[in-house]
Amino acid sequence: MMAEDKRFSLAKLALEQGDRFQARDQLASLLKEDQDNVEYWLLMSTVVESNKERIYCLNKVLDIDHRNEEARLGLILFGAVDPGSVRPG
Repeated sequence: MMAEDKRFSLAKLALEQGDRFQARDQLASLLKEDQDNVEYWLLMSTVVESNKERIYCLNKVLDIDHRNEEARLGLILFGAVDPGSVRPG
């Protein structure tokens, strides 16, 4: 688990430094090992190239945690869901 934590920290650092490609590579590697990690999917949604990919990542978050507000708001922002159709929690 320590190696995953370090790689996730490296992904966040790469993103903070503006290196979206490095962040995406780190996250893709992490997701191959743990596809049920909400934090990985949320961060991945910020580094992928297209809105279609962002929506996919956010939907994966909701598959894992259907109450995740960040994912719900992101899907509304990208027009993937009608704000009126989303009920809190």
